Amino acid sequence: MGEIEELKSFYSEIKGLIDVFNKLDDDQLINKIKELKKREIFEEEDFLKLKIIIAEIEASFTRDKKREKVLEGLLELSIVLEEYFPRENCILIFSSMEDPYIENFIYELKNKNMEIYLKTSEEDFLTEAYLIIPDAVLIFDDSEERGKAVFQNLKDNSFFENILLLVVGSSSWEKRLYFINQGAIDYIDLTQNNEINAQKIKNITKISSLIKKCSVKDPLTGLFSQNLGLELSRVKFDQSKIYDTDFTMVLIDIDDMKNINERYGKTSGNRLLKEIAFIIKENLKEGEMAFRYKEDELFIVFPEVDINEAFDRLSGIKDIAYKMKEIIGFEFSFTAGIVKKGKALDTLDELIDKAKKCVEMGKEKKKGEIYIWPEEAEKKDKKILIIEPDNMTMEVLKKRYELKGYKVFTALSANDALEIFEKEGPKVIITEFLLPGMDGDILTKRLKEMDRNTKVIVLTSQKMEMYIERAMKAGADDFITKPFSPVELDYKIEKFA
Repeated sequence: MGEIEELKSFYSEIKGLIDVFNKLDDDQLINKIKELKKREIFEEEDFLKLKIIIAEIEASFTRDKKREKVLEGLLELSIVLEEYFPRENCILIFSSMEDPYIENFIYELKNKNMEIYLKTSEEDFLTEAYLIIPDAVLIFDDSEERGKAVFQNLKDNSFFENILLLVVGSSSWEKRLYFINQGAIDYIDLTQNNEINAQKIKNITKISSLIKKCSVKDPLTGLFSQNLGLELSRVKFDQSKIYDTDFTMVLIDIDDMKNINERYGKTSGNRLLKEIAFIIKENLKEGEMAFRYKEDELFIVFPEVDINEAFDRLSGIKDIAYKMKEIIGFEFSFTAGIVKKGKALDTLDELIDKAKKCVEMGKEKKKGEIYIWPEEAEKKDKKILIIEPDNMTMEVLKKRYELKGYKVFTALSANDALEIFEKEGPKVIITEFLLPGMDGDILTKRLKEMDRNTKVIVLTSQKMEMYIERAMKAGADDFITKPFSPVELDYKIEKFA
C-alpha cells in the first residue's frame, strides 16, 4: 500500500472510530487504540506528530480513564491527518451512463492532479461519499434524469450541506437554470473546452478546502465552529444518556448586536464577541466546550453539570464580561438561556430549540438577564425545608435535592424550622420525629396551623407504631423510617412539590 493510500485508510479508520465511539466499552476502546498504534505509517519519521498524538491518547485513557479525552484526541488526530493528506482535489462523480465526453472530461481532471472517484449507482455513490468526504460532487446530467433525481436527494441530505455540488452536462438553458436555482454551484458545459472546465473545477475545490480549514475553529472567536461544535455536542449528549449523567447547555445571545455594529462599527462588535468568547474559554473546565452558533450567539456545553451550577458559573462569566464595558467603550448586555437534558428529551436538537425559545421569551421580559427553561425554573422555585439534628444526614439530603433543582433550607431544631417556615414558606417539609425542644408531631401540628397546604414528611429512625400514629394524627402527609430508600423519598417529594 502506498503512502497516500495508507493515509487515506488510516483517516477512514479514525473517522469510523469516532462514529462508533459511544457504542464501545472501555476495553474495546483501548484495544482499538492499540490497533491504531500498530499501523505501518507510524514507522515513518515524517509522521512523528501522529505517533505522539496517538501515544498521548493511550496514556491519557490508561492513566485517567476519561473517555472525553480520547474523543478529543481522535478529533485532533483527524484534523492533523488532513494536513498530511491534502484533500483540496478530491472529486466524487456520479454518472449513470458511459459517454466519450465524460471519459475525456475525467481524463482532463486527472491531468490537473485531482483525485477522482466515479460511481454509477446511487447506493455506491453515497457509500463512497461518507467514506472519503469529497471537496466537491459532480453529477452528470443525463437524458433519463437519473442525475436530476440524485441531485435532489443530495439537497435533502444534511451530510452534503457543506459539500459543493456541481452539475455537468449539455442540456437546455431551462434545465441548467433549474439546477442553479436548486443550489448547484455551477453547471459545467461539456461542449466547451475540457481543459478550461477542469481548471474551473479545480479552482472551486480550492475554495471548498479553505472552507473546511475554517470550519474547525471559528476564525473570529477561536471557539469551535458551528458544525464541529454540534458534532461534539451530540457525542457528549449521547454519552450523558448512556451513563445517565447531567447535561446542561447555555445559549448566550448578545443583545442588539445589529445596533452595536451600526453605531460603533463592525470592528467594535467583533471585538466584543472575541472578548466574551475569551472569558468563556478561560472559565471552562475539563470536558466542557463552547462554540459559535450564529453571528451573535454562543453555546456553552456543560456535561455532568446540573442546572444550579450552570447558573452560578454563567453568572460569574456575566459579572466578568460586564466589567469590560469601560475597556470596550460602550454599553452592552447579553441574554442567556439555560436548558438541561430531561427524561423526555430524546435529541440534542430539542434541547437547542428549547434554549433558543428560552432566550426569546427572556428578551420579551427583560434583556440582559439569565433565564432557566420554565420547566426547570419552576422546579428551582420549589422550596424544601429539611429539619434534621444529624449534620451528616442533613448535608446528604441538602446536596441531593439541590442537585435536583430544588431550593433547600435546613434547620437543626424545631424552633429554627418555624422561623424559616414563616419567612420562606416552603411547600414540603422533611423532618425527624425526635427534635431538640419539640417532637415531630407537635411541630407538624404547628406547621399545619400556619399553612394547611404544607406537606410534611416525617423521616425518622423511630419505627414504633405509636410514633407513626402520633405523626399521622398531627397531620403528617407521610412517614418514612430510616434506613430509607432515596428513590422513595424522591418520589414523595416530587408528588408533594
